[in-house]
Amino acid sequence: RSLMKTMKFNLLTIAASIITLSLSIYFFSRQTNPTATQILSAYGFGYMISLGFLFIPEKGDRNNSISISNATVIKYSTPLIGSTLIEWLLNFSNQFVIKEYLGYEELSKYAMAFRSLFVLRFIASVFLMYYPVVYYRDIAQRRFRFIKVFRIIIISVLALSSLAMVLLPRLVYNIMGGQKYYGSIELFQILIVADFIRIAASFYGIILTYEIKTHVNMLIQLI
Repeated sequence: RSLMKTMKFNLLTIAASIITLSLSIYFFSRQTNPTATQILSAYGFGYMISLGFLFIPEKGDRNNSISISNATVIKYSTPLIGSTLIEWLLNFSNQFVIKEYLGYEELSKYAMAFRSLFVLRFIASVFLMYYPVVYYRDIAQRRFRFIKVFRIIIISVLALSSLAMVLLPRLVYNIMGGQKYYGSIELFQILIVADFIRIAASFYGIILTYEIKTHVNMLIQLI
């Protein structure tokens, strides 16, 4: 991303998804209920194989002279592992607590509301695919006003999308196949507001990634 190789980055992501999907289809075609190990292996192999394409040299590559030390890579990547674990715990520990103390019926309502957040997260992922690239490029050129305007536009689009989902939650539930859960739709409305705040904050937090302060991002998530 920071080297502005957006096309290559997207192709690697798509390749990983295609390989994972192909292996999953293969496992399902061979047996009715594939094991968790087989599914996780398909997921891992997708990334491992696509990662090989990352090291294919390119003609006329002007960035080959750029060198990043192993210490910098470790400093950047290690806190990201912690952030990923924290996010995973936040996403799934709440479902465990609901199951244990409120039962499966309440868990199903929460699970439906949580799954419906996919609509907003999909919209956000489109922007997050390109915003870091633009951010890294323009902050190096000290084009702060452009970054600010671009960020305001993105957050405004996400805010309007969130507002539309809060006002038209049944439409979202219809898209996600949750017609049976209209009675608990207010849970989705609360979650969509909370998720919008989280996503909006992530756009401001990219400065920490740019300055290789991913450990601060991890601490923010932990708090």
